[in-house]
Amino acid sequence: MDTIFCPLFKKEVDVIWCIEITDVANGLIKKRVLPDCILRIKNFKEICRNCPNREDDSDAINPFWRHGHYKLLMCIKYNGHLDNVHLTKNKLYEVIRLEGGWFRILNDAGEVEKYPPFLFEVYNFFD
Repeated sequence: MDTIFCPLFKKEVDVIWCIEITDVANGLIKKRVLPDCILRIKNFKEICRNCPNREDDSDAINPFWRHGHYKLLMCIKYNGHLDNVHLTKNKLYEVIRLEGGWFRILNDAGEVEKYPPFLFEVYNFFD
């Protein structure tokens, strides 16, 4: 796993945490994706916005490539077995993390959520 120094915790953290915290601070995703240990930090958004690791706001275009650390795991296609307002049948989604065998993806609502693998067909693996 790639790590980066996080001023919130004053130590190295998984770069995915940095990305998710930054996305919440920028209003790109809802804060419910963050664990309580981050939400308890009263001014975490301000600390994040002033972080020396931040580049310019161009990272908001594709936040998952921020800092040049993140690599996509695979591309998957939603098979449409369930009616889901946040996923589109036959659309390709990029898996940003595997958690307990589930796929964490950026859905159509712009939120990073976990979904079970039976809803998808693996379309492509990345090196």
